[in-house]
Amino acid sequence: MVFEKGQPDFFLIVGLGNPGVQYELTRHNAGFLLVDNLSETHSILLKEKRNFPDLLFGQGKIGTKTVFLAKSLSFMNRSGLSIYRLADYYKIFPHQMIVVHDEVDLPFQSLKIKLGGGDGGHKGVRSIINTFGTTDFLRFRMGVGRSLHGEKTADHVLSRFSSDELDLLEEFLKLGSEAILAVLTKGQQEAMNKYNRRSVRDPEL
Repeated sequence: MVFEKGQPDFFLIVGLGNPGVQYELTRHNAGFLLVDNLSETHSILLKEKRNFPDLLFGQGKIGTKTVFLAKSLSFMNRSGLSIYRLADYYKIFPHQMIVVHDEVDLPFQSLKIKLGGGDGGHKGVRSIINTFGTTDFLRFRMGVGRSLHGEKTADHVLSRFSSDELDLLEEFLKLGSEAILAVLTKGQQEAMNKYNRRSVRDPEL
């Protein structure tokens, strides 16, 4: 399948995570959590549709932009195909995609927005790169930090947020939603300048 150029004011915001109650509130599902926050904040209902049984998605407005919000119901390492089918059907180019995912190399509550680059060992990002055949999409990295107790990275990201982190999670998701809005309304460069490696603990944003 070949992509045709999509509408310039149309964006696909993809949250990466694993489906199932056992993965709820795990660090690896930070992408799901931000998309859920955007869904609630902007009244965009996420639901399954017959043509796309392995997705939850919905269409609406964030600022002046028309967006799809999407969560793959496939596991992380197979999430690319379900996202590809949706993007191809609606003729959304990869450069119109924002992929939200967890990032262990950023402290908890920190963000980093970046265009292109490798997968950094993230299997969900790798699946999207391999399926789309390009790195030309925006990465929205949600910092979850590394384990303070020597856990392996895989075990750490698949564990639930600690009680202390849960107390701060709501404001982190609010910060993430504000940064997404900035990307859509002010452009990626201005959003990067304002939010990259900033934290909710910083006094001014």
